[in-house]
Amino acid sequence: MYHCTDCGSYFEKPLKFREGDYAFGELCETTYLCPKCKSSYIKNFEPEYCHCCGRKLTRHQHIYCSRACLKNGEIMYSNQRQRAEKLRNSPIYVIVRQLKEYNEKHKTNLTYGQFAAGGYV
Repeated sequence: MYHCTDCGSYFEKPLKFREGDYAFGELCETTYLCPKCKSSYIKNFEPEYCHCCGRKLTRHQHIYCSRACLKNGEIMYSNQRQRAEKLRNSPIYVIVRQLKEYNEKHKTNLTYGQFAAGGYV
């Protein structure tokens, strides 16, 4: 999608304008123009999509397309945060953090198995 900075319109395809003389073998120059006002001041515009349902957002919407999607997005974020917290507090990750601290403090290179079997926990 493209956006014209002169007239403010949004469009899918710009007009293609070629300049040059093919008879003498010169290279032609291609210019892209706004189909509404014929201006060459156009920018490639990537639309944003709703973080919850994936719909294309309008110019005045940001992140979510509706209040329902905002509410669902907050619920999904909360669930994701709870899963991450549960994972961080799992016994394996706790031991791995202790192992890393032990290896850094004592300048060793113990593996998880050596650390757990050696009674360092």
